[in-house]
Amino acid sequence: MATMAMAGYQTGELKLPPLSSRGASPGRPQTFSPQDRSLTSQEKRTFKEKLHDAILQAEEAEMQAMREAQSQDKKSLAISMLVEGRPQAFVDFFALTHTTALSPQGPGEEAGTSAELPQDSLLMLKSQLVKADAARKAGNVEEVYGAYKHLAKYFAQLGRLRTAEFFFKQCLYISRDAGWLPGELEANLALGVVYEELHDTASAIACHERRLELANENELQAEAETAYHSLTTVYMGQAEEREAAGDVQGSLDSYNRCLRAADRAGDAVALAKANFRMGMQYYGQEKWSDTMYFLRRYIELSLANPEVDRSMEGVAHTTYAQCLQKVGDAPAAISSLESYLET
Repeated sequence: MATMAMAGYQTGELKLPPLSSRGASPGRPQTFSPQDRSLTSQEKRTFKEKLHDAILQAEEAEMQAMREAQSQDKKSLAISMLVEGRPQAFVDFFALTHTTALSPQGPGEEAGTSAELPQDSLLMLKSQLVKADAARKAGNVEEVYGAYKHLAKYFAQLGRLRTAEFFFKQCLYISRDAGWLPGELEANLALGVVYEELHDTASAIACHERRLELANENELQAEAETAYHSLTTVYMGQAEEREAAGDVQGSLDSYNRCLRAADRAGDAVALAKANFRMGMQYYGQEKWSDTMYFLRRYIELSLANPEVDRSMEGVAHTTYAQCLQKVGDAPAAISSLESYLET
């Protein structure tokens, strides 16, 4: 048959064998029934699903194996601390690696932060905890503080802010208990910054206020100034949060605190912004005299300080003129607007 086909190909007249010899009935093309097609398609889908399931199972088995290996690593590291006679290191290590209270993301942390630590992090954690435990027994406060600070900064860089908070708190406790002022000042600053990142405004304010209190008690002018800068930022954030929530009186209280802190810090930008926001808040309450007082302060600050955002000047002058008109001083309102247009 192959010879016949090749002969036909050579003469240009290729003749195929009869249909009957190719498995089909003579005179009728071979066909598949709809049931056959459906079965074939179903077989293909089933194969894909089985393959997908097999891949998922393999990945899950691999992850489970990694978790089990890591669990064994954590267990062996924890046991080694007990064997070495480091009970405090063991307690801290166990709390950090076997509970979820410190590891999951909090407000402000990156989404998807895993509760599990990689092997190199576990080893570093154990090393620094043992170092802190040994220094504690030796009465070396600064070395204990240094080990906890190292861990706090490490976890902050990983985006694990709750764990960083834990270690900065240890820094605060050890320095406060020992009466070591530099450590307590630094720990309050660091904790305040962490709480700002976590959007925990109340806790951030408490830390920065405590730092200011310590600085004033010990006549540390430079520390007090930086504390005022920190408080300016957190008071402004608190005021804006309260204003957005419709808490007018609460926002005014926070803006007032911001004004005092910004004045002590010499922050003209924050001073101008707080004065403007307070003026607009009082305008909403139809308190014309208070509105004019704070808007006039904003206008003065914006003219005297080029770094101040002047995009709100038009609103400030217009609102100020409206208040003058409300209190019956139309000529002063016109004069105010004319002065603004001439600048």
